[in-house]
Amino acid sequence: MKNLICILIISLTAIGLSATTTPEPVTKNVVAFSGLKLRVAPGLDQQVISIIDYGEIVELIEETDIMLSVEWLTGNWTKVRYQGEEGYIFDGFLTALPIPYNDFELSQNDLQLSYPLLAWTEYHYAQVQKPDTLTNNDLTTVIQYMEGGKTLKREENYAYFKSTLTIENGEISDAYNLLKSMLLTEAEREEFVNNSVFIADNEGEIYRIKVNLLSPVNIKKEKNGDVSISAISFHQGCE
Repeated sequence: MKNLICILIISLTAIGLSATTTPEPVTKNVVAFSGLKLRVAPGLDQQVISIIDYGEIVELIEETDIMLSVEWLTGNWTKVRYQGEEGYIFDGFLTALPIPYNDFELSQNDLQLSYPLLAWTEYHYAQVQKPDTLTNNDLTTVIQYMEGGKTLKREENYAYFKSTLTIENGEISDAYNLLKSMLLTEAEREEFVNNSVFIADNEGEIYRIKVNLLSPVNIKKEKNGDVSISAISFHQGCE
């Protein structure tokens, strides 16, 4: 009898837990600087409910199998909830990565992204193990292991400083939009886009982006699914 009572108590407790536990909603950030249109149904010809501003958060409800290409981006129409309204948006301008807002995460009107990339990573992700430090002649390399499967490598000598962030199972569009979000002005973002070279594989998928600036940027989708972002700054006065 005592065993039966215990079983009933455990069963009722389990039922209570399952009834009160609800999954956390999946959210993403909008990274379209001109805003993202929320529509009543999938399709560019559908009625616009509202425009969701850059940096706003939407709750994902359901991804459709209806694809869309905008510029070089390919994505799906996704049903979302925003400020109590439900509708469909193009998910190519959504990201799960944090939006850079602080001054130290942004470039300072110079299109140099190596230091903002470093600062953004260290600010949003904790270090999970002791870093490795390597020295080879005048080159010092520090490799940091961050939460979320991210690896941050910094290289520096008398001539340059280079930051490389590797995102486990990342999206190349997330990486590109992240760097673009670190630029202060529309003119900088336009220069960034105009100097971007998109390289596709044999199937037409973009796997590498080179941004040919004075402080160049390289984004690459690795064969294992990771995405690496490298940004380099040259020390002034070096020959």
